[in-house]
Amino acid sequence: MAPFTFPTEEVTFADLLLRSAEYAKSADPLPFMSEAPKNFVKPTVAIFACCDFRFSPEEHFKLRKGEAFVIRTMGGNVRPYLNDLLYLEALLNNELRDIIIIHHEDCGTTRISEEMIKNNIKAQTSNLDSEIDNIKFYMHDGRSNLENSVRAELKFIRESPYIRKDLAANARGFVFYLKTNSLVEIK
Repeated sequence: MAPFTFPTEEVTFADLLLRSAEYAKSADPLPFMSEAPKNFVKPTVAIFACCDFRFSPEEHFKLRKGEAFVIRTMGGNVRPYLNDLLYLEALLNNELRDIIIIHHEDCGTTRISEEMIKNNIKAQTSNLDSEIDNIKFYMHDGRSNLENSVRAELKFIRESPYIRKDLAANARGFVFYLKTNSLVEIK
């Protein structure tokens, strides 16, 4: 795998549209789910990982398309995306077996607080202060360590009345360390 390099040129929406058009010219058509073979194995793992571009669960786990659901969130947090998890459960007839939560060091969510986000929104809007004050962002907030933020997400999953107990029991949390490219499980 090639070493990571930070982008040095801005990619615009127009650039992305051009790339999309090029891709469409050469890519094979994708099948409808109704065209799946009888022995098709549905993914049973949901991975919640930060949307930071330095870490790719697909690369790290060498995932092929269809092997797992990768849900990229701010900070790898599950709580704001509970609806997505519940949707997957319904779609798969409650056949999800595992939840993996991955937070990472040097995460942007450790450098910004909910108060900073709310103040930014308030500066862009008017007459919405009370609504903005009620928004919960579930950021790491820089005051707690990553291990504790993973534990908080695991606790949320295990105590949620909406998540099957057997699925919640299979939730596992990790911290990804950038310099070693390693995952360390958090209990």
